[in-house]
Amino acid sequence: MNINELRSLAEQAGFSGQDVGIAAAVAMAESSGNPDALGDTTLVDDKWGPSVGLWQIRALRKPQSYGFPDTLRVESALHDPRKNAAAAYAIFKGGNGWQQWSTFTNGAYKAHLQAGPTPGASGMFDRDLVINKAKSYLGIHETGDNRTEFGKEFGEDGVAWCDIFVWCIFNRVGLVGLLPGKFDNCGKSTEAWKSNGRFSEYPGLGAQVVFGPGGGEHTGIVVSYTETTVTSVEGNWNDQVSLVTRERRDPYVYGYGYPRFAEGIRCADPAYQNQDGQGTGSTTAEIPIEPPDVLYVGQVNHAASWDPPAEQGHRSYSWAQVLRLEKALESEGLLAHPFVDGSYGTVTIDAYRQLQLNLGYKGPDADGRPGMESLSWLGRRHGFRVEP
Repeated sequence: MNINELRSLAEQAGFSGQDVGIAAAVAMAESSGNPDALGDTTLVDDKWGPSVGLWQIRALRKPQSYGFPDTLRVESALHDPRKNAAAAYAIFKGGNGWQQWSTFTNGAYKAHLQAGPTPGASGMFDRDLVINKAKSYLGIHETGDNRTEFGKEFGEDGVAWCDIFVWCIFNRVGLVGLLPGKFDNCGKSTEAWKSNGRFSEYPGLGAQVVFGPGGGEHTGIVVSYTETTVTSVEGNWNDQVSLVTRERRDPYVYGYGYPRFAEGIRCADPAYQNQDGQGTGSTTAEIPIEPPDVLYVGQVNHAASWDPPAEQGHRSYSWAQVLRLEKALESEGLLAHPFVDGSYGTVTIDAYRQLQLNLGYKGPDADGRPGMESLSWLGRRHGFRVEP
């Protein structure tokens, strides 16, 4: 999460005045904005669990045995940003204020006090500027013979305008430089994305999606996707700007061009880290993953619990382990390649359930969540070790 989202969370939790900014800065210093961050894992004992989430709230093994606010120290709940913020506020108000966070007492939080959008910036992610602008034109019709305001802006009115629409959207939010060129031809856009090394078979938010053979028939802007579908805003679809949802594996969907958004690309492609930037114009690293040699049953099961109800593409702190597991499931013929993305969603659960059934598990034992024996069996076949 970026610093502005953390400020919003802090306000919702009850922080006010200068404490809103301090709360956001402390959270960024504690967790780098990662709701799944875990700390103090070497200090766990019969009473205390790890420090969890945005504000690194120390979990209690039996929080119900204590009074408020310690009743909020439920490890599973603290991964929820809102619940973590609520716990932070309650602990803050309970006594000693910010002195209870080491990043405050050692001054580390100060590096984040001024974080946020630069003067004059919107405070929104680049991708959201693009998506919101595209949606604002839904229902706009051409006046006939491909005549549109977009064609006039582009300088070529009266021609097929789907690719022109994409250019105009990026131009109107001041991000036209993120496109690989100015084209009125989807095929040329596709080739330009490929030439720039920014083309993928996986959807990404704010990406340019291209359709048809070679990506040369039609195009639009991705506004959302699920494990099985992709939704885009498309100019010149039924002679208007339309919101269209298709199956990701529809052969008409050719692929996606990834703009270099300041915050990084939020996408389903496992070759990119699926996380947001700071909202300050700094680029989030898009790092090719190195597959881990060890998979931890408990950490992978954490992902199996937290990824399905979260937003599409959510990846827990153990996402690299999940990706290694998914690649093994793909090799076993149990998981389609588009879903090998590091997110332990419902499709991955179904795939692992089928593995368990193949191994002879039945009933509640075939629940799609890895156990020591089944994961070890998979590891022996695919070159990774398994620990609890």
